[in-house]
Amino acid sequence: MSYTNWDNTALDTFNRVTAYCRHIAGTAGFTDGTTRPGSTEVEYLLTDAYWEVAGLLERYGYSTAQTNANVKSFLVGLHAVTAAIKVEQASPTSGTGDPNERFKAFLDTRTRLEELIKSNALAQMGASKDRAKSAYTIATGISESRKDAVEDDADHVQSRFKRGWGQSSLTGGESTNVDLES
Repeated sequence: MSYTNWDNTALDTFNRVTAYCRHIAGTAGFTDGTTRPGSTEVEYLLTDAYWEVAGLLERYGYSTAQTNANVKSFLVGLHAVTAAIKVEQASPTSGTGDPNERFKAFLDTRTRLEELIKSNALAQMGASKDRAKSAYTIATGISESRKDAVEDDADHVQSRFKRGWGQSSLTGGESTNVDLES
């Protein structure tokens, strides 16, 4: 599968994962029936990693379809590292399934790359943002000064919801402190 949103060539990410996991892939690369995981399994892991990266981009308000060459190269690297983590999990070299040094290194690299996305470095590289994405959806309360102004308003209707409302006394929490009859 080609990950057209950021792959430069059809096998760009697959080849990078093969290079990262050469201790598993061997010199011939991932091959069904020869390596564990085989090329078909690696494709599934790449697809899973692709959606993980796409979700990360959307979480921080970026479009999954990028055109900037530097951004696409960065995303190929992030995608490949994410898939390499999955390959390492599918074929643990420690025997007990405990994380090995390669797995830990890939995980550290992925964490650093994710921090770059969080820090807005991807936008500085030229990544396009999508204003409809969740990064721009923010739920906030009102400021203390606005709250005081609202409470001083004679036409303001006092809220019936208070701290502790709806907590049952049967569960050990405070009982409701709202008079529902008034």
